[in-house]
Amino acid sequence: MHRGIVNWGNNLKVLASFMVILLHIVSAKVVHFEGNSFWHYHNFLDSICRPCVPLFVMLTGSFLLKPDVEIDRNKFLKKRLIRILLPFVLWSVIYIVYNYFLLHSNKDLFFLSKFLTNSVLKQSYYHLWYIYMLIGLYLFIPIINPWLSKAKRKDLHYFLIIWLFSVLLINDKFVFTTVELRSFSGYLGYMVFGYYLFNFKPAFLETYGVWTGIALFIAGLAITYFGVDYFSSVDHVFDSYLFYNNLSLNVIMMATGLYLIFQNAVILNKFNVVLNLLAVYSYGIYLSHILMLILINTLISSFDIQLNINEYAALPLKAVVCLILSFSLTYLINLLPYGKFISGKN
Repeated sequence: MHRGIVNWGNNLKVLASFMVILLHIVSAKVVHFEGNSFWHYHNFLDSICRPCVPLFVMLTGSFLLKPDVEIDRNKFLKKRLIRILLPFVLWSVIYIVYNYFLLHSNKDLFFLSKFLTNSVLKQSYYHLWYIYMLIGLYLFIPIINPWLSKAKRKDLHYFLIIWLFSVLLINDKFVFTTVELRSFSGYLGYMVFGYYLFNFKPAFLETYGVWTGIALFIAGLAITYFGVDYFSSVDHVFDSYLFYNNLSLNVIMMATGLYLIFQNAVILNKFNVVLNLLAVYSYGIYLSHILMLILINTLISSFDIQLNINEYAALPLKAVVCLILSFSLTYLINLLPYGKFISGKN
């Protein structure tokens, strides 16, 4: 039973890792509205991949929040923060070096000091925002875990309902209320929701979990895709409005749908060993995949490589190649002396 639980969680983690990579491939193109079939294809792939980060956070809530176990705050934070901070520091330095010496090497000393300050306090590359958010969630786990140990199903319903209202009423585009709901908003809701679905899954989902998941995912995908398409087509300028926002209702629907599908479906395949291995290195894959994308794009442009591949198939194929390269690099780092501390291996 335990092996089955771990497998579906690992499978979902690998899917989320692939979606992150594909998202970062197609997002560069979709922001330039063209309205042709290829742009719509990019919008479709971008829309499908939007639940990737929410899925990571939901899985964190499912497997790290353990109210039946008393958490020693210092031991928990030391173990978890060291595991994510050491690889994060390594890759931050790599991206800082790339950013400055390859892109801004002609700037003066003042620019360098400002650049380094922003890189450390904010992020050295755009995908690393997730790590800063994850650190904040880890800091909150020792606080929320004792509450969860006493919380009943109705208490979780109370929290999650207010979280959903906060998502609907407060966001980057508008504020519908001045009621202070930010304590309930943000990615903490995804973490508690993942814990809820893992430990307090409603009875009807035992029978209809997969179909409910499919319905939620398709509905959320439709809202995302057609919402971006409509608002972009009106003024012929790309406008994702709220639909690409990780904390929008449609993305919540998609993330919940995929979670329920993987949690409840019985998937028998011969690739569990491979998928479990990819899942173990998923953090390192996340950190390194942008560098691998840069490498792939540089090789293609520098050597003027002409790939006789359908342009629609080329996008997911590039994501697969990037996933393999990112895993390989992370795996090799783990083989180095003390590599386990910086590889990001779970």
